Amino acid sequence: MNLKWELALSIAVCLIIFLGSIWSIPPFGTIMDIGEKFKESWEQSRVKPPVSHAELLSLADFAGSIQVPVEQITKILTSKGYSTEGVHQTIRDIALANHVSPEKLYAEIRAGGLMPAPTKSSGGSGMGRKTIRTVCEEQGLSLEEVLSRLKEQGIEATPDDRLKDLAERLGKTATELLHIISGK
Repeated sequence: MNLKWELALSIAVCLIIFLGSIWSIPPFGTIMDIGEKFKESWEQSRVKPPVSHAELLSLADFAGSIQVPVEQITKILTSKGYSTEGVHQTIRDIALANHVSPEKLYAEIRAGGLMPAPTKSSGGSGMGRKTIRTVCEEQGLSLEEVLSRLKEQGIEATPDDRLKDLAERLGKTATELLHIISGK
């Protein structure tokens, strides 16, 4: 019977913290703002190369894959102070020799005005390796709704099923399955 006042006190404290956080009342709002500033400071924008594993390609192969003359890429890199041993040196080796990341080299190439030509993808986007749970998280979809939508289509699936495996089991492509998942 002595727990009544303790329960009431704990509910009151929880409500104060909850409402203080929602309404951004100091000190709760201040703590939330500090957390947001930390989160913003951690975010980094990354330059994505136009080709998967571009760091493994030679300079000549990289230039060919983005349909840009290798001489232009070499000219940009040398003008930025990077040394290369020739067109057969890999992007990774050039980066290591110049003490920078391959991502930094690609950013310099892009900043030099070379934009890759639009490519027709012969391979997949890597979406097939993702699970239904991962796709839902990345696209902001409700996992329960997606599983329900799949079930309505006669597709039995679990959150940990990979798109490619599920698509193969159903005789579909991962892209077709993705359209069902996204409701399109």
